[in-house]
Amino acid sequence: MMNFTFNPKGFDTLAEQLDTAVALKATVRTLNEEGRRFGTQTVKYVREEYNIKASTLKSYIKQNRANKNELEFTIVIRSSPLSLSRFGLRSKNVRTKRGMRKGVTVKVFRKKKRKIVKHAFSPTGKQIFKREGSQRLPISKLTTLSAPQMFKSDTIEDGYETVEQHLPKTFERNYNFYLSKIK
Repeated sequence: MMNFTFNPKGFDTLAEQLDTAVALKATVRTLNEEGRRFGTQTVKYVREEYNIKASTLKSYIKQNRANKNELEFTIVIRSSPLSLSRFGLRSKNVRTKRGMRKGVTVKVFRKKKRKIVKHAFSPTGKQIFKREGSQRLPISKLTTLSAPQMFKSDTIEDGYETVEQHLPKTFERNYNFYLSKIK
């Protein structure tokens, strides 16, 4: 499990200096927009390194939006270790001592080659299993890292940098929008 809280410094003092009702609405809207931007950008940065669908990553992310009572946007990422089949599973003919057999390949990292998973099989094309001994049973499902482990500190920092670049413009746009609604 991994938590990120987005609460930029100086927003409290800014809200006091400006018209409080308008500034509060603009602050809440800005926090929510920039929080969503942070989530989107970090998923993009993770996908630059790992060969995983964005929808798969987003399914493990929960976003708690800011409101007028609580001026913070929180992102919580939870998952158990992901199945190896989420990383570009393909069946392939593999030459073994016993002749040609069906094998399984995956590509976990985008910049690395596709790897053959030795002694593994995928009966349905949705999961990868491996026998634990020479007998037919038991078998175990192969897994890899969890979603929170993919979000490294440099990925988080890059997301924060992107948000910090857009934050003043977004706040100004939202503040002007709510000011125009008053007139």
